[in-house]
Amino acid sequence: MPTEARTVLYSCYFQYSPHEAAFVLPVSYRTEARALLLQSAVRQLTNQGIGITSGTPPPPHSVRPARQSVRVRSCAESSWP
Repeated sequence: MPTEARTVLYSCYFQYSPHEAAFVLPVSYRTEARALLLQSAVRQLTNQGIGITSGTPPPPHSVRPARQSVRVRSCAESSWP
């Protein structure tokens, strides 16, 4: 992952979750706050030519609130769709 992408995500309060292998926003943030932070991150990453995929991970075996995850890929990576 490009250093610039990590910097943007951390500045928008994302946290890296090694278990999910993704950057996530804490569930303690209100839905509106998470939406604004996600929009800000997408805008900044897009301006730098870095694409993202986002989604809610599948539910784990135990019940816990879903977190928004963001996977960041450089447009230069060969696996980019």
